[in-house]
Amino acid sequence: MRWAVLCVMVWVAGCASDKLALAPPAGVDFTGRWRLNAADSDDPQRVLLTQSEQAAEAARSRPQGAPGAMPPLGLGAAPVPSVSALSEGVAWPGRDLEVHQREGVIIFRSGGVDRTYVPSSADAHTVRRGDDSRRRDEPRGRSDAPPVCGWDERTLVVLNENGDDPPPPFQRRYDLSPDGARLIETVRYQGSFGESFALTRVWDRVTP
Repeated sequence: MRWAVLCVMVWVAGCASDKLALAPPAGVDFTGRWRLNAADSDDPQRVLLTQSEQAAEAARSRPQGAPGAMPPLGLGAAPVPSVSALSEGVAWPGRDLEVHQREGVIIFRSGGVDRTYVPSSADAHTVRRGDDSRRRDEPRGRSDAPPVCGWDERTLVVLNENGDDPPPPFQRRYDLSPDGARLIETVRYQGSFGESFALTRVWDRVTP
């Protein structure tokens, strides 16, 4: 999918700059009403199946006893995020999305739920490149902390949506298409042994 390739390239380029800014460059505005384009968005179930198959094959190819090797008799899960983690990453926003932006602060409204993203400090956050060391079956503690987020050039980066501790095994990135007609979300997941993959969703602009 061309959008998946584009968004992965944007994510890789963003890693060159660690610090997240308080606001995007001039002219970057997500404000508007958007509708999900299912045809140009990834199917989460298909992505999970593909990644699970690839992870299982990689695990089987490792020597027994090596890190990430498949346990005897095929027992154990493949080193990819759980179904619940994958579902959490794409459960929201929904089909219809309304966005209001003022400088670097953004409010997303979808399915009757509002989430406000307020970058707190240009020096407080860095782009996470992995290291999800927690067990997949460990519950994450919720807090009242605001989302950990900031701007990587034209991209809104959400490192931690709900103040989870430890944070979820995925990172959200929102970008505008060059013509401003599409809003593209890239959810990058981190596997148990350093593997990562991206799932993208695309919303078409309904009104400015």
